[in-house]
Amino acid sequence: MDKKFRYEQVVSKIEDLILQLQLKPGDKIPSVRTVCRELKVSLSTAVQAYSILEARGLVFSKPGSGYYVNSKAGNRLPAIKEQTFIPIPSSVEINTMATEMVKNPRKYGLLNFSSLAPASDFLPVTRINKAMQSSVREHAGSNFQYPFLEGHPRLLKQISLHTFEWQHSLSQNEILVTNGCMEAINLCLDLVAKPGDIIAVECPTYAGILQCLETKNLKAVGIGVDPVNGLNLDDLEKALDTYTIAACVFSPACNNPLG
Repeated sequence: MDKKFRYEQVVSKIEDLILQLQLKPGDKIPSVRTVCRELKVSLSTAVQAYSILEARGLVFSKPGSGYYVNSKAGNRLPAIKEQTFIPIPSSVEINTMATEMVKNPRKYGLLNFSSLAPASDFLPVTRINKAMQSSVREHAGSNFQYPFLEGHPRLLKQISLHTFEWQHSLSQNEILVTNGCMEAINLCLDLVAKPGDIIAVECPTYAGILQCLETKNLKAVGIGVDPVNGLNLDDLEKALDTYTIAACVFSPACNNPLG
């Protein structure tokens, strides 16, 4: 460090700390003992540094509580502006956009349109809670162990029973349980597509599908979808005639985000 007295160095450190952490008036700053420990200075040096900061009006003390940023600090230090947008242009990627969409509602208190999920009022929360409690009581030991890779036997059985009225019902060994829909889509795309292949998707479609394609280096061709009439089959037919499409990823029953 430059040739300053130790207490002057501590003063500079505290000023830098207020700037770097964007502390506001009323925010607490490290205690005298913390400064002694972190900067390896004596108690008298730290006390002298805080006395100078207090004399300059940058901080104030509360007996028995510590030191806090003073409201006059704004007149002494460069103004701290809250960043409400990214000032430097950057490449836009689906993953980056999706991450920012999730962060922004939390940061700015906005409505969250980054994900589509039913309101709790529409879910049988009481029944679900009772079923979970019953499961914990009846199968306390097995609930905390890793299940079989293909899925829990009881779950496989229930899924198989649900296919009983299908034209071709499924046996338990024909079912693979995945960790959500996106893992299922990932596995299917790994099976039928390779990097550079074209995948037909709805336009607009769920951002998670686009993230999946980006990760796998797959290309997307958007097929228009209408909230009333659904997928535009004429556009799909033209796309199939024009391109070699490896797979189609559609949600004809309940499109996200159109619903």
